[in-house]
Amino acid sequence: MVAKLEKNVPGFDIDNYTIALKNVIWSRAVQNGVNSDVITKAFESLGGFNNQPEDVLIKAIYARASYLVDYPPELIAQKITASSAEKYGIDPAAVEGKYLYYFCRNSSDVQVAVYKRLAITERQEALDMYVAAGGVLTPGEPTYVPPQSGRLGQITADTNIFSIIFQLCVYFVEVMVGFITNLIIGM
Repeated sequence: MVAKLEKNVPGFDIDNYTIALKNVIWSRAVQNGVNSDVITKAFESLGGFNNQPEDVLIKAIYARASYLVDYPPELIAQKITASSAEKYGIDPAAVEGKYLYYFCRNSSDVQVAVYKRLAITERQEALDMYVAAGGVLTPGEPTYVPPQSGRLGQITADTNIFSIIFQLCVYFVEVMVGFITNLIIGM
């Protein structure tokens, strides 16, 4: 994916960025496949790549990766339900009846879990990594707003075993979907 970006996006050189953006691109390659348009579409949402600050690129990539649409992007797609949103601490009004663009074939629960991870958890972890590497967040850019009921994947002493197993299963399914997609695209 990096070679493709460097070839097709004039001026983009991954070596000009911290481990945070490198990990973001790696994560998108694993989850969306090396031929996915998620990063180029993110750059397009910024009016094209123009050496924007790294945190702006990170936010744009996660905004695109967690892109919700009102219409089914594929023939086989599942709408997100209010009960799935509530289960994961997401406001149902924000997601109910929508489709997670890049993951619309998955169940409502999987879409909401992935949405929460991409729009909130993983995005914030990438921004934290960027700051830890010496980066400075761009003033005036939207900032992280924590969800009402905690982060997906947060395991405490009160977390029951079924919740932990479910979170691991969701992660495994996401990884396998990315792997199988890469195999199919690569054929």
